[in-house]
Amino acid sequence: MWLKSLLHLPAEAMTGLATVIGFVLIGNLTADEQNALGNMLFLIGQILSSNATQEQAIQSGTQTDPASALTQRLNELEQRLKVFEEGAARLG
Repeated sequence: MWLKSLLHLPAEAMTGLATVIGFVLIGNLTADEQNALGNMLFLIGQILSSNATQEQAIQSGTQTDPASALTQRLNELEQRLKVFEEGAARLG
């Protein structure tokens, strides 16, 4: 399939191809049409990226409970603040 071949292009070639396609698409489109098409393509990209991220998280087994991740981050920040306050007290 041509899409699989496209995905195996070197990064520079893919970037160049995307640039050419972008300039070809703006050819006969009004600014409103360009904006609508750009937003639709951007949304497609976001959906692909979000799905891939979720798939990678599931495969790697690194999915964590959001609440526990936030609690852990809060604890880390509290520890850093405590170290900062102790250092400031010694200087002041």
